[in-house]
Amino acid sequence: MICHIEAAERGGQRYNPLQTDDERRHYDNLILLCANHHIVTNNVSEYPVQRLKEMKQRHELRYLNNQYTVADGVIYQALRKLSESDLQVNLNSGQGNQFNNQGTTHIGHQGPVYNCEKQETDFGIIAEIINYIFSNKISRYGHEVAKEASDLTKLAEKINLNFSVAEHATIKTMIRNVWGRMQLVKRFIETETENDPARVDALIEKIQSDYRNVNETMSIEASFKCARVIDEMANEYVPECKQANPDYLANAKAIILYFFELCYFGQRTTHEENDRPGYLF
Repeated sequence: MICHIEAAERGGQRYNPLQTDDERRHYDNLILLCANHHIVTNNVSEYPVQRLKEMKQRHELRYLNNQYTVADGVIYQALRKLSESDLQVNLNSGQGNQFNNQGTTHIGHQGPVYNCEKQETDFGIIAEIINYIFSNKISRYGHEVAKEASDLTKLAEKINLNFSVAEHATIKTMIRNVWGRMQLVKRFIETETENDPARVDALIEKIQSDYRNVNETMSIEASFKCARVIDEMANEYVPECKQANPDYLANAKAIILYFFELCYFGQRTTHEENDRPGYLF
């Protein structure tokens, strides 16, 4: 798996507070490790920065002159293998955080950890999808976007307002399957907002426009006519050559559901009406 030599986040092994974010994600700070060495190298005293860099250099020199071709089928199988380890979120059980129709609703995660390698894969896919939307779909800029993302705590109430009772289970399952990816979308959008807020403005305007078209409504605040609206929008955001790849469709849905939770389209709860993002229309 691809790992950071000096940790990407504070508290990680060999974290260097003097590094910039670009330096942390640069190739020079990345190393390819097997699952066992990924754990073993957590011992910082045995594996300081210089030793990991030397390990990386020896490995690269060993294979520098060897040329290998990896078939597309092998890459696809690897992606499918990764998708099987997706984060599982408990929405319905009596343990941990859950959805319910009474009182305050929270959402949390249980099950396998959403590992770093899978996060990096999905983060790259999210960036690719958003770049695809921009390169093919967006023609103008629009309203302002909120800088701070609210906690995802009102999903059950929003589901009740926006979907028929018969589709509640479908939407809960959809959210459970992409919950980890929604957190990556949050991280990506926050970074983009800092670097290029106008680009995020345009992305939101495009998603709102698509919601009106696919939902067959004039208002972005109308409830969903059916859950298929999310599927149809997601299909529009994935290049045709990637339509067969479940990771791309899952990340496209995560993008849509992330902005739905932040109230950029769909019917609002009473609380959200009092704390809504600003629009020009």
